[in-house]
Amino acid sequence: MKPKNSFLMKEVSLSYINILPQLRKVFDAIDELASDIKEKGLIHPVSIAVFDKKDCAQYIKIVNKLWKEKIKVNNLVSCQKKYLVLLSGERRLRACRKLQMEKIRGTLYSDISAMNALMLQASENTYVPPKPEEMASFYDKFYSLLVLSGKKMSYTKFAESVGRSPDVIRNAIKFSRLPKKIRKLVDDETISYGIACEVARLHQNGMKTEELMGWCINAIVKNMNGDDFRKTVSKYLAEKKSSQTSLFDIFDVIGKEELIKNSRKRSVERKTSEAFYAGSKYFLRILYLFEHNLLGLEESPFSMKGPLNAFLYEVSILEKTLSHMKKLLKAKDLKRGGEAIAKDKAFAQTLQN
Repeated sequence: MKPKNSFLMKEVSLSYINILPQLRKVFDAIDELASDIKEKGLIHPVSIAVFDKKDCAQYIKIVNKLWKEKIKVNNLVSCQKKYLVLLSGERRLRACRKLQMEKIRGTLYSDISAMNALMLQASENTYVPPKPEEMASFYDKFYSLLVLSGKKMSYTKFAESVGRSPDVIRNAIKFSRLPKKIRKLVDDETISYGIACEVARLHQNGMKTEELMGWCINAIVKNMNGDDFRKTVSKYLAEKKSSQTSLFDIFDVIGKEELIKNSRKRSVERKTSEAFYAGSKYFLRILYLFEHNLLGLEESPFSMKGPLNAFLYEVSILEKTLSHMKKLLKAKDLKRGGEAIAKDKAFAQTLQN
């Protein structure tokens, strides 16, 4: 249940709004959002807490604990002895600043406690929500802070307070308890948050970091989606619970590792080939239409920057792949590959300029 507070909708000077660390860490597509606001206006107002100095100091104290900061209330901008602190809508605020707007429409929450402000921030439904791993980190830290402050609160009650389902909160806390090595794979967008939540189930059952990493590697090389990976984890845990012997248990440790490596190698070979061919297949069909005059030059995708940037990105991936291939290819094949990539890159950059 969300905290009830008095609120008022009004335009506020951007110069008086204080932005403190919060759960969103990545701010994508600000230019696109700015263009949209310029064309349509600000559809969704930002949320702002209106604190007196005492409540603001309390809020900052909690923020410092959550995010390991050293912010002081005296560093903030005040307006008529009140402190306006942004609770949600930083993407929108950044876009408005980019447009050099002086004011922004906001929902102002007055007579709000520091803890209620955080509850409100956690329950905000934004047009472009933060990444799930960012949300998870916030929920975990906030829940831990509530427990340390002496509040007895179940996951279900906490979920209700921040407007989320109990499963979302349980997954968030399980994810945040994973070894840093596993969470980094999510931060680097190597595995999805959903895959990591399933790995967390294995972690809860006592699996060590290196074994967990092995499961992550298998998910990556086999290009598994969240649902398939969940079924695989569930099957493994069910077999473990019933003490059934898996195929790997028949082999000795060396044989088991060799079997895993060979299985991965076959998966990588198949999935890599599929990825290269899948990426080429669509473009070859489009190229056919151009070659047979079934599409005109005015319909060419290369009149826009998107496909050209994608082409440059593809070339950069091939460059990285080539450095990996140095250990595998003959010198003449390596040279031929390098020359082809350099030629493609130079051509694409010429078009870009």
